[in-house]
Amino acid sequence: MLIKCCIIENDISYATLLKKQLLAWSHTSNCNLDITISASHSIFFEKKPDQFDVIFLDIMLNSEKNGLDIAKWIRKNNYKVDIIFLTSFSEYVFEGYPLQALDYLLKPASQEKINHCMNLIFSRFNDANFICQQRGVFYQVPYKNILYFSSNNHHVNIFCKETTYCISQTLRNTAKNLPAQFLPIHRTLIVNMNHVTSIIGKELLLDTNERLPISLSYLKAVQLWFINQCS
Repeated sequence: MLIKCCIIENDISYATLLKKQLLAWSHTSNCNLDITISASHSIFFEKKPDQFDVIFLDIMLNSEKNGLDIAKWIRKNNYKVDIIFLTSFSEYVFEGYPLQALDYLLKPASQEKINHCMNLIFSRFNDANFICQQRGVFYQVPYKNILYFSSNNHHVNIFCKETTYCISQTLRNTAKNLPAQFLPIHRTLIVNMNHVTSIIGKELLLDTNERLPISLSYLKAVQLWFINQCS
């Protein structure tokens, strides 16, 4: 599993400490992290907030927008990413309550506090489900059980190890709210990278020994994701 983290903090020494704490959690949790550090909201000129799974956001930033401004913008635009506020002053915690933050950490946060936050996110990843309707029946399919999605005309097949579901919607709409570990590898395929064991040429090998083709236009992004997950 890979969790994508963003740290928005203009104190580089604290950002470095937080990254170290996150990696310490990662090493004991069987979970890989992709960590991006930025001193301001400028990171969102390059990436949308929902390209991350969690944003660690300092309330007091020495930039055009402070952390509360950034969080308000994220929520106003309906991005569902988890936000964890960082602050040196406990009174600012109350200002952040309407913004649906996952937690508020007083700096410097202890390793125990960081572990608690990341364990919450990790458990939600493991417990999350894809809700689908097949022939009038609604199913909750755990994301961790899904191998890949494959489009077939105006339908999408959901391939799991034990069964397959068929839903009436486009692959583009299916992709909108998927967790970060689901990557497009072909115009007709979105794969759960947590089930990928290797990349052989322009093919993925799944832990079921099934091979899936990778289009050239997606190959570099898939290779980079796999390298980051395994590093």
